[in-house]
Amino acid sequence: MTEALLDRPLEHADTVPPLEVEHDDRGFVRRYIFSTDHKVIGIQYILTGLVMALAGAWDARMNICRTFWHYLGGVWVFLFALMSVY
Repeated sequence: MTEALLDRPLEHADTVPPLEVEHDDRGFVRRYIFSTDHKVIGIQYILTGLVMALAGAWDARMNICRTFWHYLGGVWVFLFALMSVY
């Protein structure tokens, strides 16, 4: 049955309009900051989560530096904070 469907020529192939891509003329602020599009909101959510995770990791590392500053001596603590991995 599928062979019979595939052998038939397309009847309305010439009446299908060509695909046109619309260009968005809005600026960056209107398109990405004040957007109501669910895809853009998802991108905003992911980027905000990544920024907050990095800020939290940096804050945790700086708390470790503050705690051990007097024990390890100044600059070495800061180098430890930059080079160590959890």
